[in-house]
Amino acid sequence: MFFKPELGENDEWTESITKANAFKLFNVQPDGSYVARISNPALYDLVLKHTSVGLSFRQMLAVIGHHKDAFGNVQLGGLNNHEVGKMVHVKVDSNLQVLSDVLNDDEVWVFSLAGDGSTHHDTSFFDVRIRTCVRGVLFNVHLVCVPFFERHTAANIFNMVCKLLDHICSRWRHKLASISTDGENTMTGWLGGFVMLMAQQVVYEVLRIWCPLHQINLVIKDATCKINDGTFSKITHTFTVHLRKQKNLQLQMGSKCPKDTSRWAHFQAQLEWLLQRRVQLIEWVEKRQPDSAPTTAFWIIAVAINPLAKACCETLVVLQHRDIALSQ
Repeated sequence: MFFKPELGENDEWTESITKANAFKLFNVQPDGSYVARISNPALYDLVLKHTSVGLSFRQMLAVIGHHKDAFGNVQLGGLNNHEVGKMVHVKVDSNLQVLSDVLNDDEVWVFSLAGDGSTHHDTSFFDVRIRTCVRGVLFNVHLVCVPFFERHTAANIFNMVCKLLDHICSRWRHKLASISTDGENTMTGWLGGFVMLMAQQVVYEVLRIWCPLHQINLVIKDATCKINDGTFSKITHTFTVHLRKQKNLQLQMGSKCPKDTSRWAHFQAQLEWLLQRRVQLIEWVEKRQPDSAPTTAFWIIAVAINPLAKACCETLVVLQHRDIALSQ
């Protein structure tokens, strides 16, 4: 709504229609502020409570419709997807205003920023969290999850976050104290990474926090890729990708090979799955002779490093526990 313009007449970029419709929900006051009128406060609260537990708009409409039919409450009538969207818009806007007021308060000297990218339903997002101290209490708050419509370059992420912070807290360049990220090159690149670009904008020195779990993960991945001159990880990847396409084999074994991802824990899950079914897999390979078939040396190496892989995964799980000081 805030970051993606739309093509209008004559192929010119114009303000988003979604953004224009959102502003229709508010009335401009003489002092320049905006006020939203809630005609049915009880229904508004009910919609937000259902939204807060993860119900989709369609599920929410069905649940409220059942309440209306069961109790004959006419106040619950006249609701549709469009009206639900309006109510959620108002709540999101009011929450952003509260966070803006907090960050702009003179008593709030500094805040820290954490960002991470992800994808949901084929749409990329950049998740932004802030941590600040208000009247002696430390708050760790989810600021916003911004949809990302461009390539995931450091410059694009930097421009998007700057635009967001300029609207939320115009003095963020004087208040940003630290930046937390994962170890992805786009985020931590020393020449033109996101953290470097942000640090150049800030007035004071910035504390750069790089997640230790990501650091450990990168070290383990690098060591794994060097086993047997790199052939072990390549065979694991090609063989597991091949196995995930074999539907008959999956039905025969009653299980599907875990998906290959960039996370070390998933790699260990693949090793565990392969070793538990190695007899069936070796017999299947002898019959089919696929190009990606693992060698005898592969199975020996897999058995040798699997205990170490388990220990690494257990360590990563322990380091993520909420009770330890590192996580806090």
